[in-house]
Amino acid sequence: MSARRPAPWAVALWWALALASANAQDVEVTAATGGVVRFELEVADLLAAGICPLCVEVAPLPGGDVAIAVARRPAERAYTLEVFTEATTVEGSWVLQAQFVAFAEAGGRTWTSPWVDLTAAPAIALPAQEARSLGAVRIVPTYRLLASGHEPAGTHLIRVVYRVRESGSNAAHDLVVDVPSYLVIQAVDAVGAPTDALLSFDLSRDPGAYVDAVMSGRPLTPRGTAFERIEIATNAPRGYQVTVEVLPIGGREIDHAPLRDRVTFRGQPAHGRTFRTTAPSSGSTVLIERADIALTLDGSEPAGAYRYLIMFRGVTNP
Repeated sequence: MSARRPAPWAVALWWALALASANAQDVEVTAATGGVVRFELEVADLLAAGICPLCVEVAPLPGGDVAIAVARRPAERAYTLEVFTEATTVEGSWVLQAQFVAFAEAGGRTWTSPWVDLTAAPAIALPAQEARSLGAVRIVPTYRLLASGHEPAGTHLIRVVYRVRESGSNAAHDLVVDVPSYLVIQAVDAVGAPTDALLSFDLSRDPGAYVDAVMSGRPLTPRGTAFERIEIATNAPRGYQVTVEVLPIGGREIDHAPLRDRVTFRGQPAHGRTFRTTAPSSGSTVLIERADIALTLDGSEPAGAYRYLIMFRGVTNP
């Protein structure tokens, strides 16, 4: 009595599964070795990037060298090595880039990639045509970060994953970005360049303006230099609080309080004014424009010169 042969569909299924299993093991990422790649941004980097986004290039700290090994069986099989990122904490608005040097394990041949952006979408670390000629390789990446100036303060962890497209074999390593907290308040001109904030209410050349201000009750607007506005920028996660003080710094030795309290921002006394937010600014935002500053008079002011310093004291919210 002859042995029963397996049904044709059963034989075909067995061969298909065996072939798929063999292909999955042909090429594999065997290791991603090295330390944690770490970037430490400085406040100066963020401020410069705020002026020219993605113009500031930041290199990682020394000591985080990484290598990725790719084994191939059989030797002539082509493959494509992909790379992508997985953000495990809140990611900033920087651009992370990498360049890859592939060293053939069988000899002295190398291949260097162009710089590529690393995102959640896979990029090519080693294309198939190069992989075919190089065989098993050791990949050494070089990373750089282009700052935007809008990076949130804190420590941000990113996982960089290397994956063989054909087999799905992969390995990963961590990349850390440390971003300091900063808060900057500055006076700027009409094009946003820092400038001196010197304002004056000079009525000595036009006494009629003083009389008109008293009689009409209309606030006086200041004369000044190139100063146009006060701007603030911060990446503090919970925003900031700014308190305004109007401080006498010279002039007539009289009680400054009445005149001090007549300096207004948008119709309200400037002294003691506070500005608050609960989130980072998106770049630089305006606190006060020159047109918002005014002085009210009632005719009781003794003649003379009065000098004040308008101080903006800012702190980040804890």
